[in-house]
Amino acid sequence: MNSITNEGLEVLKIAEGFQKVAYWDVNGWAIGYGNHYYSNGSKVQQYDTITKERAEIEFLKVLSSTGKSVMKLVKVPLSDNQFTALVMYTYNRGIGSFGGSTLLKMVNKNPNDSAIPNQFVKEWGTNQEYKKVLIERRAKEAEIYAKGSSTDIYTILKTIAFLGFGYWLIKKYLSRK
Repeated sequence: MNSITNEGLEVLKIAEGFQKVAYWDVNGWAIGYGNHYYSNGSKVQQYDTITKERAEIEFLKVLSSTGKSVMKLVKVPLSDNQFTALVMYTYNRGIGSFGGSTLLKMVNKNPNDSAIPNQFVKEWGTNQEYKKVLIERRAKEAEIYAKGSSTDIYTILKTIAFLGFGYWLIKKYLSRK
């Protein structure tokens, strides 16, 4: 059974941010770390509030459920980093988007295909208002996925730059070395 890495948990929490009061998030009310539903299945409502402690618990329960849904669709063994990246993607895009994605088809064909990390960025989402942020998020997921496969991170970065994400990301990454 795969586990979500601590790095993935922290990156996802930062990407979602903590919100104590329910807020409108594109297609519904969300709270805590981007949850549209509580772990008991009830929908987040407009005036709901949550403590950080409860939000952490809800986040982990919903993430666990997301992980189980991902594993129902993935038919091949994955490393923890590959699994983590797919769960992060699905947490943001939804199981329906993941289930119909080219990304899933590629993973099920060969989870170590060097083109998979680039596919995360290609499937950044559809919300034009948040395009830059979503591409950055997909790039981080791609980086985590690549840690679990034989994919060269420089190939990923080159493709991201080609897709218009920018030279600055490559400089930023290379400056960490």
